[in-house]
Amino acid sequence: MIIDKHKSKPKGGLVQFNKLAIMIACIHWGISFLTDRLVFHYQLFDFTDTVTSAKAILAWGAKFGFLLLLVTLWHGILYSLNECKARNKKLVSYLKYTGIYFAIMLLFFVILYPGLWRLDEFGILKNATFVLPNFWQGYLTSVFYIFALMLIPNPSGVVFVQICIISLMVGYVVYRCSEQIQSKKVVFFMYLPFLLFPVIDSNFYPMRMSIYAYIELLYAFLLFDFKYTKKELQKKHIWILAIIAGILVCWRTESIYYIVLAPISFVVLFWKETKRKIKVKFVLLVLLISSVLTGIQFLGNRVESSKEYELTSIVLPITPLVYEAYVNEENSLLNAVDKVLDTNVLVNGYLEGKSGISMYWNEELHLTRAYTDREFEEMKQAYYQLILKYPGVFMRERLDTLLSSTGLLGETQDMFEEATDANYVNFREKYQYSEPPFRSELIKILEFTNNEVIHNIIYSFFVQTVILLFTCLILLIKRKWGYFFICATVCAKIPLIFLTSPSKLFMYYYSIYLIGAVWITMLIVYKIENKRNERSI
Repeated sequence: MIIDKHKSKPKGGLVQFNKLAIMIACIHWGISFLTDRLVFHYQLFDFTDTVTSAKAILAWGAKFGFLLLLVTLWHGILYSLNECKARNKKLVSYLKYTGIYFAIMLLFFVILYPGLWRLDEFGILKNATFVLPNFWQGYLTSVFYIFALMLIPNPSGVVFVQICIISLMVGYVVYRCSEQIQSKKVVFFMYLPFLLFPVIDSNFYPMRMSIYAYIELLYAFLLFDFKYTKKELQKKHIWILAIIAGILVCWRTESIYYIVLAPISFVVLFWKETKRKIKVKFVLLVLLISSVLTGIQFLGNRVESSKEYELTSIVLPITPLVYEAYVNEENSLLNAVDKVLDTNVLVNGYLEGKSGISMYWNEELHLTRAYTDREFEEMKQAYYQLILKYPGVFMRERLDTLLSSTGLLGETQDMFEEATDANYVNFREKYQYSEPPFRSELIKILEFTNNEVIHNIIYSFFVQTVILLFTCLILLIKRKWGYFFICATVCAKIPLIFLTSPSKLFMYYYSIYLIGAVWITMLIVYKIENKRNERSI
């Protein structure tokens, strides 16, 4: 049932409260034009030609977007202060659980300063300082970087804002679980999945998957919590769920299916609790928000050559397939591939034990050729035919990639070493960073850099994947359709990542790792609570 609650506070007090938030936000916004000079390179009044005019419009758009963000932020801060003074127990409890996790992350932030920067983030950061989107990593990542830098004009501010957002989401999950658990000591076990080494490591890695995983967790948890606790759905909840679903659809390519499964999950889960018009409203909101957000990404992909991005998901599995075709003299298929990718480079690289993705990024090898759209499509068709001809080769490569997806990019623990990557040298010198005590040692502990076997065990998502898939199976057998669709929606990305993963990196399966870890902990905690209740009875 949808309810529309009205605030009991007098209207005059609410207007005054909003005016104060707007006033503080405007002052903050004005100051940001000065602090932006510490990190940004935009020009607000350069309209000399089409390019500079477009950049100026983007910069003004970002500044006005930041103003709206500041109004929302200061409204939230003042509202929270006001409610805490009024002894709002629920809000105080939520802030307590949020504060506990934030305090822990703050300690790590001091030691890991300025964060765990690895590779792609430097390109995102560079674009962000010119208020330009990086569509390769999702323009929403650039939006996050730009607003974080306007809030705290330093790259470390991106990481700091990230752990603030993460702490708010962790605090909400723990707080809502505390509402269902009588023993407050047991509640603290809910922090365990968020204190796993791979999770802490990812918290300080400013890439889209780090926040995306938490957003997906929050979405699944909200649906579960609303249903499990029989909490009344308000209109704001419909909007929140639709916006989150839209972000998920847009931010990761493999999550495009949310545009279909999110509405289905909602309708099935709340079939009895909501009226027909509410279901229709949610479906339309998801479609509208997703279309707008992904539409921008689609246009950006065309500008930045989405084919190159698509090619990265093909080059790894196509390498052994090309070798197999070479051995069996499949010349027509090899010729189709060769128009886009140099098959001689692929075959020789395969014999030398090189991966397709490493050859792709090695500019000296000149793997990619100049190609037309038609040639690219012909290459894809040849790729699909090779999969059908040699399914065993394809599956072996994909399974090897799946089981080896524990890797981490770069050597961030060596950021302050003299003989290190040029990106690290430029980064630390440009922003005058110096190494905090024990930074390198802590990273080596978190990532088990000195023990590959332990690293592969700790960073494996195998257990979480099995538990989530087993949960789906049990829910399907028991015909718990609503809960089944929540779990199935999360798990639906597993085969998509399996088929398209461009390299053996942990981050591709990180959301599965995180959500699975939280779900396992919830099962244990709720089981303990049920046993305690049985004893008390």
